[in-house]
Amino acid sequence: MRIGYTPEQEELRRELRSYFTKLMTPARAAALASGDGEMGRGNVYRETVAEMGKDGWLTLSWPKEFGGQARPPMDGLIFNDEAAIANVPVPFLTINSVAPTIMAFGTEEQKKFFLPKIASGDLHFAIGYSEPGAGTDLAALRTTAVRDGDDYVINGQKMWTSLIAYADYVWLAVRTNPEAKKHRGISMLIVPTNADGFSWTPVHTMAGVDTSATYYQDVRVPTSNLVGEENGGWKLVTNQLNHERVALVSAQPIIMALNGVREWAQNTKDVHGNRLI
Repeated sequence: MRIGYTPEQEELRRELRSYFTKLMTPARAAALASGDGEMGRGNVYRETVAEMGKDGWLTLSWPKEFGGQARPPMDGLIFNDEAAIANVPVPFLTINSVAPTIMAFGTEEQKKFFLPKIASGDLHFAIGYSEPGAGTDLAALRTTAVRDGDDYVINGQKMWTSLIAYADYVWLAVRTNPEAKKHRGISMLIVPTNADGFSWTPVHTMAGVDTSATYYQDVRVPTSNLVGEENGGWKLVTNQLNHERVALVSAQPIIMALNGVREWAQNTKDVHGNRLI
């Protein structure tokens, strides 16, 4: 038995490779790598994503009822691989983890508002989960949301909120019932990044990868921004993370690094002209 790609999958790979080569011009690649931000200064990141949205690539595996192509998972993985090879800034968290969770748990109004804008590449999310005291044990989160009439009032802090500089909304896990068991008092809110009381600061890591910390001081959002049931947010967290882990995984960066090391080992010589290995 031979395990390999079908002719259709090989054609998809060739099509994507050609498309990404044209998309990632030297000027665009340089702009994305410039500056202090995670994806460069200015609008180049959002413009690149919007171009992919216009060309229909952001919804490859989405169901047709939400404007997608309903391609099989393998096609999605091929897309991930080719994007990684070309170093394309695909908003995987938004299109492959937040969007499917909205499809599964969102209201009809939320689906109608958010999904078309995500599909077009015009709307971006950042993830607000981890906190200074809640990382691996995410259910220990302490950021609170208290009902006040038709609003929730949010107070707290999140860490590792990547791509917040380019985000329109935060997909925010909050504690709405401090008396409940820790997995049962969590809710999911959608918070606009232009809300009063919201702020963020960059975090520069030793690995050279930038991220951010986000702060919520009496941030008000309407109760209509609740996704799913109040105090039922844990299943949304796990649903989103299940999609995220698959969406973010591509072996191509590892393969590319291995090939680079192999090429270096084969061609690099010491001062006497001998191969190092």
